[in-house]
Amino acid sequence: LKLSAALAARLPKAPRPTFGGRMCSRAIAVVALASALASATAEDSSQLGGASLRGSAEPFRSPSNQTLLAAGSSLLPSGALVAPFALAKRFDFSQPPEAEFDVEVHSDEFLTHSCSNYTNDGKTVRTEDNKLHLRVDSLCEGGGCMNSGRVMSRESFKYGLFTFSAKVPKCNHVWPALWLLPADVNGEGNYGRWPCSGEIDVLETVHDQSFGTFNLVSGYGSTGGCWPDAEMTCNKCEPEYCTSTTMDWRNDFDRYFVEETNCDAEHPSWEEHLFVLNWQPDELTTWIDPILSYDAAGRLVSVEPKPAPEAAK
Repeated sequence: LKLSAALAARLPKAPRPTFGGRMCSRAIAVVALASALASATAEDSSQLGGASLRGSAEPFRSPSNQTLLAAGSSLLPSGALVAPFALAKRFDFSQPPEAEFDVEVHSDEFLTHSCSNYTNDGKTVRTEDNKLHLRVDSLCEGGGCMNSGRVMSRESFKYGLFTFSAKVPKCNHVWPALWLLPADVNGEGNYGRWPCSGEIDVLETVHDQSFGTFNLVSGYGSTGGCWPDAEMTCNKCEPEYCTSTTMDWRNDFDRYFVEETNCDAEHPSWEEHLFVLNWQPDELTTWIDPILSYDAAGRLVSVEPKPAPEAAK
């Protein structure tokens, strides 16, 4: 899977917005990504496209600038992860975005159905001060969409520990997201295009929500509706498909508290937070601002959940 990040806008008060002119809120917002990190287990080194897996000689600079590799990790009942992790990949934000990412240029009308028109004009995606910035910049001509930024890593990864340090904009119906998607913008994978080959959402948050959502998406081919009202088909999700998701707005099992949102601020956003995903063949775990511990050799040896704040209890 490839790492992807985007800044979109959703229609107000709509669970699944359609692309559409007058309903889109105008919002100028920026997400600053200080690190976008990924890794894979040694058994799956062929998926990394040349990234080093067995202990990099390059020293760690800081916990927020590392991509790490799990070697025999163990998730404890407390939610802590205990294992030595070796550096696999560090994304370099001192270069133009195109050095590490494909900057996407397309409408979101028939993808996640937001109001976004993703561009690469130097305004919506840029690097500055060793950070990657995505921006909702302006209304499209005619006002039917909003020009925004979306990127996807050039390298692909399978399994490991992924960390993102990001300052995420809020309010104005913006829809920031950090996720893993197969191959390309269409999610082409072994089982077909999106959603048949899956998606892992580390973060999705909309408007004034005080929480982020962790979500797994899959799908299946279908003709004339979704099961049980229609038969499943092996069409690799073309042309018709149905989606399956762990997201359920009727409960809070899929979300984690980040911080209270103040939409009265001049430029509403969360503070910078660390988002961490552990992806192994038999487990998927995500944390917000966990405590990272290192040994004398500089290896990350544990990921421990931070105590829940009072606002989240």
